[in-house]
Amino acid sequence: QTTGDSLSVIQNAAAVSQLLGDDDRTLALADRLRTEFNSTLAAWYGHFTTLLPSDPDAPTVERDDCGDDLAALAASESELARGQAALIRAIRAYARGDYEEMLAQSEAAGELTVVGAANWFAALQTRAWARYELGEYAQAIRIADEDIEQAYRHGDRSAMIVPLAVYAIVLKSCNETEAVATIRGRLPRRLTILMVRELAEIDRWLATELPPDRRRELASIGAGKTPRELQALVHEVAAGHFDLHEQPVA
Repeated sequence: QTTGDSLSVIQNAAAVSQLLGDDDRTLALADRLRTEFNSTLAAWYGHFTTLLPSDPDAPTVERDDCGDDLAALAASESELARGQAALIRAIRAYARGDYEEMLAQSEAAGELTVVGAANWFAALQTRAWARYELGEYAQAIRIADEDIEQAYRHGDRSAMIVPLAVYAIVLKSCNETEAVATIRGRLPRRLTILMVRELAEIDRWLATELPPDRRRELASIGAGKTPRELQALVHEVAAGHFDLHEQPVA
């Protein structure tokens, strides 16, 4: 990357480096978006990356300019920018342990994005994640179900990853070790944007609960299943713990 790159080149490079979990490069590209183009995406990539690092053991950092940047985004005429502000605020609330605010901001973000767009899926996934953090497991699963169905409808297989992680972390809370290990087999080696620490937590937990050979066996089974087949497994297992239809999603 050299000076003179277009805005779209820098934006695409930042998106790829965020997906790959290269936080240092993402932050460097965010700085270029700010200094060379005064782009609102500088706030998106910069604050998202520091609030939710791709390394599960890295500290969360809320930068001094976070509040001002979010206020500027929220005041924008662009619904996209306002949706970005709400989603970053949801992640900031997660970092602060304020899960009610995380839920409220993820709901606001969803209302400001186009159904099926990447940010719409991110808002929906964050809403499911917030429900999990609040201990509302049935609702977390139901929102993850909505994500799976919309991902199939829009042909977006990447949007099927986080809802599977939501299923896994909910069933971990139910101590359903083998079901979690099966779902884990369908997930990537690591997550880099949402639920980064939760997936690492699942891996540590499975390592203490199951011998390596059994983990590999279940992972192989899960890798061969479709997201809808894993969804059916989740519903079957979760039915032994709570009523998925008892609490409709608000």
